[in-house]
Amino acid sequence: MNNPGDRPERLWDLDRLLFGVNPYAADDPLHVPWREFAESTRSVTEQEERLKADLLGRFETTTYDGVSGFALEMYSGRFDIGAASLISSVRTPELAGKFKQALAEMASHFLWSLEKHPIPDQIRALVLASVRQRLQQRSAYWFAEALKMCREATDIGSADPEETINLLPPERPTKAALPNDLDVADYDFTSIEGRRAAVSAFLSACNRVASESIEQHHIWRAFKHKNPRQFQYWLAMSPKDTMACRQNVQRILRMPVAEFIALLRSQNQLPPKLSD
Repeated sequence: MNNPGDRPERLWDLDRLLFGVNPYAADDPLHVPWREFAESTRSVTEQEERLKADLLGRFETTTYDGVSGFALEMYSGRFDIGAASLISSVRTPELAGKFKQALAEMASHFLWSLEKHPIPDQIRALVLASVRQRLQQRSAYWFAEALKMCREATDIGSADPEETINLLPPERPTKAALPNDLDVADYDFTSIEGRRAAVSAFLSACNRVASESIEQHHIWRAFKHKNPRQFQYWLAMSPKDTMACRQNVQRILRMPVAEFIALLRSQNQLPPKLSD
């Protein structure tokens, strides 16, 4: 910037500039952080617009049920998008604490915003209570994820805050008589929700078969990545997602479960299977 007096001192004062030219000179310490902040904000905005368009197609907002359902899914969805954009920097207990505070502030802001909307009086109290409860649940989920990432960062010894990302910890399901292989045709890889659902279903299928717990890190390590950064970009539909990563992830998800587990054993990600 030519005029030092125009130099913003804080990144969060830059809302009006996020879609313009970087206001910091190339040698300014805030040049790269601004660029990353702007990219992240634009990505969040695009995801929120896709979410809104999807929900408007699903809910009839001229009915009480439609308004209630739309508000619940819209605000909880926006909360998840915001939390996902923030969690990548968490790798220490101190940062996890700041992340928890940011979640609380974000939830309060969303509730304040919702209260300003012209919700019919007949359902206003119900909608506010439902959204508040959902945001509390999502806050607890994301904070648990942050703590898990801290533990993984300690185990891996990573120096890169993006190297310990794991947004979808699979719950170990009960054994069930269900098909074990994933049919990727059932999932929409053009949406964040579809990609998350496919990964979760694949891991659940693996855990119905394997005696060991199969988690997300097994997927990105299977295609020889040393950290989950590119996998996370794919999962979040980030602009930084690469064609190679897309092909690798979808290749893994198309594999028969037994073949994938055998691959993990051959890579020493799982112990060799004991012979009967």
